[in-house]
Amino acid sequence: MQVGATLTVTYQYTGDNPEGATEYQWYRNGEAIIGETSNTYTLLITDQTCDIVCGVCPIDDQGNV
Repeated sequence: MQVGATLTVTYQYTGDNPEGATEYQWYRNGEAIIGETSNTYTLLITDQTCDIVCGVCPIDDQGNV
């Protein structure tokens, strides 16, 4: 991927209740990237040789994980 490219994570919510405030966290080489908590991430020059992944924590409209 190129510096400046935007990664977008998608998933399918299948909870019993409607989806609420689902949480996202992007990681660089297994370490959380501070402040990167949306479903998109724009690659930086420091990411060129790193593994970039996103964790998703589905939360329903009642606040349940």
